[in-house]
Amino acid sequence: MIKTHWKSMAAILAIGTLALTVQAWARPFPHGGGGPDGPGPEGPGLHGGPGGFGVLHFGPLIEQLIFPCRNDCVEAEHSCRDAAESAALTCAEQTCAATIASAQTDCAADRSSQACLTDVSTLITCVQPCITTEAAALPACAATYKACSSACNPTPTPTP
Repeated sequence: MIKTHWKSMAAILAIGTLALTVQAWARPFPHGGGGPDGPGPEGPGLHGGPGGFGVLHFGPLIEQLIFPCRNDCVEAEHSCRDAAESAALTCAEQTCAATIASAQTDCAADRSSQACLTDVSTLITCVQPCITTEAAALPACAATYKACSSACNPTPTPTP
């Protein structure tokens, strides 16, 4: 019984880690993050004036005011990720309704019970196609951000 418990917990941990890793890969720098297209050590927030005050840090409101195009790109990327997550949730709720109901019932009584662990393991297997579809959509969200951001900061044409 303990061996099965550890296998179930390891499976849950692996799925959770995969889901978080995929989301982290797909995200651009957050508001105020560094990089060539935003404030930070490598971007336009660097203060090189007399006295060497270092890096300016902008809050989300100030960044939105100074870089409205980039902010629109961040919001578009967030909307894309939210839509992918919502679609995965709808997929799971429609595909695995009976398994979800069983897990809710069995796990409400005792989260460490064998019935709960079995339901969770079954649910992980059931929702896997929904998670895979969500993960496949996230690179398109990152590409949306990148294309939008490039349009905000076009490469200057060299003058002769």
